[in-house]
Amino acid sequence: SCKNNLKQLALALHNYESTHRVFPPGALGYPYVWSAHAQLLPFVEQAGLQNLLDYDVPPLNAFNSGSFDAAAVGQNDNAAKTKLAILTCPSDKESVPNSEYGGISYPACMGSGINGSAATDDGSNANADGIIFARSKIGFRDVTDGTSNTVAFSEQLLGDGQDAAPTGTDYKHRVVVLSMGTQTTPAACVPGSAPAWSGQRGK
Repeated sequence: SCKNNLKQLALALHNYESTHRVFPPGALGYPYVWSAHAQLLPFVEQAGLQNLLDYDVPPLNAFNSGSFDAAAVGQNDNAAKTKLAILTCPSDKESVPNSEYGGISYPACMGSGINGSAATDDGSNANADGIIFARSKIGFRDVTDGTSNTVAFSEQLLGDGQDAAPTGTDYKHRVVVLSMGTQTTPAACVPGSAPAWSGQRGK
């Protein structure tokens, strides 16, 4: 069940933090865009899959500009096609349509998307107020209001694979994509005013 999957991910977070003294970052910096989920693999009984990964090169072929060993990146790319039950909701599909890669129904939460003031109200993925974001180094010591009041993962539908403005019920399977630096205000996220849509993730 989704409840059990989220419970296992929360336990994995605790064990990761106990080992590394920080929670896994949401990315290690471009092009090393490894997700927190990839870094949690040995803590969800997937050490064998993690052993196939080389964290010193990009995770997917799409991020290899040619300056990295193609075979190493290719092996990462193949491993990313593994579909893991713990990462997908049993009532949702295993992956986004027309995608070879395993889906993730439980995205990590970077934070509120506000960052404290209007001047920084851009939902920056490198300066967020959550516990998992790009290059984050957040540990239990930094969660001053308690982990029971903190969101690490949430459930979200996988998208329909169509990167186009939705109509009707399509809104459930596509999300607004804001460019970096765009304020995450209600006005910026109004359907129709968004600069782009993605079918990689749903609501």
